Amino acid sequence: MPVRGTGGISRANLAGVVHLEREGNALEASLNVNQKVPSATLQVLDGNVSLFSEKADLTPEKTWIKKSLYRMADRKLTFDLQDAHGVALLRQTEGNYDWTPESEISVGPQSNYRIPGRMLERTMIGCIRQSGRIERRFVVRGQNIQPSPAKVPNELRTA
Repeated sequence: MPVRGTGGISRANLAGVVHLEREGNALEASLNVNQKVPSATLQVLDGNVSLFSEKADLTPEKTWIKKSLYRMADRKLTFDLQDAHGVALLRQTEGNYDWTPESEISVGPQSNYRIPGRMLERTMIGCIRQSGRIERRFVVRGQNIQPSPAKVPNELRTA
């Protein structure tokens, strides 16, 4: 996930990473996307009122940065990213974050998530079939699948 030149992370998801930073009346929004987003709409909103709107072709290689002055230094502004069809990809309001309720937090050693057997089997077979480069020693239905050593990157090789 690219985070180059954003100065931090205010919100991140599969679409990208946005960082919002205030300096007095100025709001700077920095965005890195994870994949190309042609004809994206980028907005800064005060509630439902658009204060700034721009269309741009976004790519992971280039950080989008916009610094604007707003008279309402006491208001929480919202950054909004939409694709060419108006589908919301990423939205962040200053100072609003998602928190797990205390009742759902378990302290101490955590239990491992067990992937159901059939799903694990399909995942392992899928990894082998979909990419000759992602090869590793897998156990599927009790059979040890040995990859070709020439195709395994050095960092993945076992002794």
